[in-house]
Parts: sequence; C-alpha cells; structure tokens
Amino acid sequence: MKLAAWMAEERGDMGLSLDEEWATPLSTLHDNGKWTERHVVKTGMVVSTAHATMWRGIFDAAASLYAAGGTGVFDDLDISAAVAWALTPSALFSVTPSLPHVDEPPREEDAPPPRTDRSATAGRVPVAPVAKIAPEISMPIQQALDDMSKQGASRVTQLIWLSLTIELGRSAVDKEMEGGEYAASLSICLGLVKANKVRGFKPLSELLAIAKIDGDMTMADRHADRLQVRLMQASSDPFSLQSGARFTQFWSRSKTVHRDTRVVATYTLLMLDEYMSRGLPELYNHELMRQAERSMEITDAQVVPPMRANMQRSHATGESTTSSSVGSSMSSANTERLELLMTTMATQLTSVSDGQIALSDKVDKSEQRMQQKINDVSSRMGRSGNQNEDRTDRTNRGDRNVECIACGKKGHRMADCGQWKSFQSDRKGKSKSTKKEEEDEEEE
Repeated sequence: MKLAAWMAEERGDMGLSLDEEWATPLSTLHDNGKWTERHVVKTGMVVSTAHATMWRGIFDAAASLYAAGGTGVFDDLDISAAVAWALTPSALFSVTPSLPHVDEPPREEDAPPPRTDRSATAGRVPVAPVAKIAPEISMPIQQALDDMSKQGASRVTQLIWLSLTIELGRSAVDKEMEGGEYAASLSICLGLVKANKVRGFKPLSELLAIAKIDGDMTMADRHADRLQVRLMQASSDPFSLQSGARFTQFWSRSKTVHRDTRVVATYTLLMLDEYMSRGLPELYNHELMRQAERSMEITDAQVVPPMRANMQRSHATGESTTSSSVGSSMSSANTERLELLMTTMATQLTSVSDGQIALSDKVDKSEQRMQQKINDVSSRMGRSGNQNEDRTDRTNRGDRNVECIACGKKGHRMADCGQWKSFQSDRKGKSKSTKKEEEDEEEE
C-alpha cells in the first residue's frame, strides 16, 4: 500500500488534507500492524459505524504517541477533523457498489423447448426467437444509489435526514422525518411543520430568500456555523461526521462563487432546491451558478433604469421623487449593463453629496438665525432691567419730598403712614362697640 500517497491525498471537491503531524504516529501504528489497507474507506464503499469507531480509536492512539514524543498535542477538534478526513472515500482505492437485488423473470433460453408440430411448420423458414432484454434499475432507484454512494450513506432515509438537518440548523430526530420522501419537498416533514410554528424560527431556505433581496448573509452564516459545530460534535455517528465535513465544503465553496452576496444567496438556494431531500450529492453546479447570475442581472435591469429616470427627473425639477416604476427593457450585453449600473451609482452618489451640502448650509443658516434671536432677546432684557432701575431711583427720590396727608409729615405717603394705620384701627374698634350698644338697647 502506498501509505505516503494515501496520507498526502486531498479528499473531496474542496481538497481536504491531513495535517503533516499525523504522518509519523500513523506510520508507526501501521508498521506495528494496528491498521492496514482493508481499513481504508474506498470510493463506492458504504461507511458504517464500525468504520467511525475504528478510525476514532486509530487517531486516539496516534494522538497519544504524538503527545508522548513531546512535540505537541492534538485536541478533540483535531482528532474529529482527522476522523472526518479518513471517512471521506479515497480516490486511490475503489470498490464496486452493491446494487439491490432485482427479481428477474426466467429467461426464455432457460425454459425447456416447447413441442412443435412438424406438420404445421413444414415448408416454412425457421425464425430465431427474439431475446427479451433484462429489466434495468429504474431511474429514481439508480439516482438514490448514486447519491448514497457519493455521500457514504447506507440508507435513503439518511439523505432525507441530512436535508432536513440543514434546514433546521440542528440534527433532526427520526420522529421529525415522518412524512418525508426521497427527492420530495421538505415541507411535508413533521419536524419542519412543527418548527415553522415556533415564534422567531426561520429555516435556512427562508434566511437565504431574505439575503437574496438585501444581500445580508449574516443570519445565514450563523445558521451554517451552528450546524457545522453540531454535526462535527456527533463523534459516535460516522455519517454525521462525514456530512458535517461535506456541508463545510459546500458552504465554503458557495460563499466564494461570486462577489455579489445576492448571487451567493440565490445560488445556494437553487442548490438546496435542486437536491431537496437528497442530501448534498454535489458540492458545486456550474449551471445553477449561471442561472443565479442571470437572475440577478434581470433584477438589476428591471430596477436600475427606473431609478435612473427618477433621479434625472429629480435633478431637472429640483424635487425628490420617491415613486418608481418597474421597467421591462434590458441590455443584451454585460458591458452595457455594467456601464449603466456604474453611471447610476455615480449619479446617486452625486445627488446624496449635493443633498448633504444643502442640508449643511440650511443648518448653518438656522444656527445663525437662532443666535441672532438670542442676542436680541438678551439686549432687550438688559434694557428692561436698566429702565426698572431708573424708575425705582426716581420713585425713591420723589418720596423724599412728598407730604403725608394724614400726619402732615414729609418723606412718606398716607399708605405707609403709621399714624394713619393706628387711626384706622381705632375707628374700626369704635364702630364695633357702637354697633354692639345699639343691639343691646334694642333687646331691652
């Protein structure tokens, strides 16, 4: 066995490789007979729980040897990644996948020859019997077998489980897969029906549909990150580990297909729709990529021309136009679309800049007018205060020469005269006593 070539092999469409630090301890275990070529996961082989358990033990032993050498240590994440790599089928080895048994009708040549009436066939040219063609496997069955072979699945239900798990963002349980069928819509699965009733929950397809419009992939990325961690933590299930590594490749590849995140969201959504309830048999599809690009080009062609017309009308009239009409014309050449888009963006940026300058001028003028009003009010209040002081001084100076009409003395008025106040008090007292005497006399 070519051990070095196997350990240096890049696996999958994303080219996953094993860290070089694993080479020495793995070679030591191989030389000691702890594992051989028959333990390698080959192309077309169905990965079982026994494979995952065995490779987990091999890499645990290799990690112990590496730590004993004093050169470093491997953590659980390193070991899980190495196990996922080992469970990915190797292109250096392949086996013929076993197909399900199909009952064939007995062939005509195996049946005993029928008796013939020689008199009836006398004088006729004998005709050779037509051989019947053996029945072939139907297309859905063959497609399911191909999907299972590519993804290392042993049952079709595992493909449905993977698609539902990707939608939910967590590992689905058997009860949640009730109602699901191979290559059918996931909306009939019991798990997705119940999850959609939970307040605030959004499946991956809905998050991608939102990102397809606004170009924000933040929520979809969080959904994918949580899913990758949960799949890789299920170390007891080999298909879960392999699916986690495969989904990581798929998501990383999808994020790099285009610079426009709207195209990325559209392409990813098309991929999930194309392989619904089939897992992830393919990690990239060029035809769907071109379809996503064309979809965004049509959208831009329908939105940009009306936007440009409204902005030109706004500049001509000096008013802001908020209504927009959807146009149906679109250019046939990509260069024309790009030039149109760049021109529209430049015009829009110019409009925003002019609006900001005009707004700044208005703010400055408003501040100047407000400051002027404050100064006017302050000056008026100052003059009012001075006038009150002058009036008080004049009043005080006038009171020095005034003569009280009650007592005849100068320097105060009758309202401030003490003698006048005592006079008023005596007068009120006398009036009360007189009134009481009159009442007593009337009683007598």
